[in-house]
Amino acid sequence: MAGYSGTPLRKELGLTAGHPARLLHAPPRWIVPDAPAGIDWLTGETDAPAAVIVAFHTHPAAFVAELPCRPDASVRHGLDRLAARGRPVTGAR
Repeated sequence: MAGYSGTPLRKELGLTAGHPARLLHAPPRWIVPDAPAGIDWLTGETDAPAAVIVAFHTHPAAFVAELPCRPDASVRHGLDRLAARGRPVTGAR
């Protein structure tokens, strides 16, 4: 299934067969409809690295709070752009 851009969601997300991926805070029953077979979906508590993480957050600050390290300048710039659109961002610096 393609979104408004016409690009399949799996391609937009960079999902590739054989690569580990993780879903965080996804709505119930949310799926990638065209995910290739062979994606290693990581579940539960694991320290295994993921090639792709798809995370759902309602506030940028919640995203920042879950990061394992301090965001770099490019992430902070993106969060500042979200804040400029009226979404409060705290803890990003």
